[in-house]
Amino acid sequence: MIKMDFKIDFGPWEPVFHGDFLRHETEIIMNPEKFFLIIIYEKDNLKEGNMGAVFQGYKAMVAKGNLDSFISTIPKPVLGITKTNGESTKKMIFISFNPVYIDFKQEDFIRKVDNEIKKSYTDINNIIELAKSSGLKLQDTTTASEEDYAPILSDPMTARLLMSGLRKSSLELMSLPTKQKNNEDKTIQVGLNKKREIIKEESKNFYRSIIIGENKISVNYSLYILNENLLLDNNATIIFDEDNYFSGLGNASQNEMILKENLIEYEPSGFPVKKFEAKKDIKVSLKNCDISLMLNLFETGDKDFETLLKNNPAIKDTPKDTITNITEFKNLNEFQKLKLERMLYIFDNNFTDFFGTQFDISQLTKKWSENLGRASIININQLNEFEKLIFIDYILNSIKTVNEQTQNVIITIPNIDNLIKTEKTKFLEEISLLENNGFGFLFGTKKLPFEMEQLVLTKITVVKGNDVAVTSKGNRNYRVNLRPNLSGNIKSE
Repeated sequence: MIKMDFKIDFGPWEPVFHGDFLRHETEIIMNPEKFFLIIIYEKDNLKEGNMGAVFQGYKAMVAKGNLDSFISTIPKPVLGITKTNGESTKKMIFISFNPVYIDFKQEDFIRKVDNEIKKSYTDINNIIELAKSSGLKLQDTTTASEEDYAPILSDPMTARLLMSGLRKSSLELMSLPTKQKNNEDKTIQVGLNKKREIIKEESKNFYRSIIIGENKISVNYSLYILNENLLLDNNATIIFDEDNYFSGLGNASQNEMILKENLIEYEPSGFPVKKFEAKKDIKVSLKNCDISLMLNLFETGDKDFETLLKNNPAIKDTPKDTITNITEFKNLNEFQKLKLERMLYIFDNNFTDFFGTQFDISQLTKKWSENLGRASIININQLNEFEKLIFIDYILNSIKTVNEQTQNVIITIPNIDNLIKTEKTKFLEEISLLENNGFGFLFGTKKLPFEMEQLVLTKITVVKGNDVAVTSKGNRNYRVNLRPNLSGNIKSE
């Protein structure tokens, strides 16, 4: 019986395997055309349910001819299996789509899987034509004789191979035990220099980085590649995304050939991603946000009044709830209560759907696996400039309440110019506190603020597109063309 009723197209689907694979609950299902889906579940330990899963697919084809030499010539990741029983030899090729992480909370999550399978069928037709020119015959199992594929598909080892087939795939990255000790640093490819030499860096050198550039897309590209590298090195990242630029981190790119041309050792791969939307999934709790900031932004407060309101237990999650509780403000006189009530009405009228119950901030820092970090992408494109200031301030303040970190957490804010520009926020103070508590950050800006000089470990200046200059304290300075993206479909300029 299939564990999850996914309603995936190209069915009906039947169970092949259900059990544990390297500490992860895993399921393999198959359709009549012998298309295999491997599903590795992410466990929500708090709710004892599944939050999402990594999906990877393989289409099985019977092969007749020189399979080994053909596999070495094609750019698409495939798995070839040859089995001999002493009397006859059977060969099969398994054509894959790259791993993709699916968040079960998203209403259209099944469409992602359907699209990957659909694209795979297009790739299959291309590979069949390519095989013909190499003297290899590939035949669909629906037209082949059962004796040509049954010896391989019925072998339990085949299922084991499908679960760990692709080099540097998401399956390997999250399943294989780490080969590094905690005190050893992993170098990850940053890109190529002008001599086409591979530039690698320890990910810790980018824990406190700022990207400087006039072109917003180019700045975002640098932030995107750094996030991929940090995720590969098992860091959690929190991204405030105001342009939907980072939404593709969960999907494998179509850059197989481009990655090889740039001497990249990784295959295209999606990363574990958890998506949130401001005002919908995350609301600001009035009782836990910076009331002083709220009052200062509207220029309605005074220091004495702010002091009376600070950490007042009578404040509720929303302005409306607080208005109904106005009589409980024992430390305010009647005039001050009227003043507060007027301000609360201003907040309620100016911040539609903005306030609500306190968000469980641990969802942003939760550990995914032993070897692969997870990106928490917070979509803030529905917020106005005032709301962005308050929302980001609220999240940064809330993160400080996380008592136990299970992995490094890096905060990405693509544009800090407004946060720095206004004196009403405590942005620099909050970042300093987070940095002292072990958090890292990646920031984008048009011009490096003087106030950030002492906090920044690495400064990356965009020359044009993916061409950047890297300046790092206590480390070498260099120019590099940042590598192509492993996930998503993004531009560098």
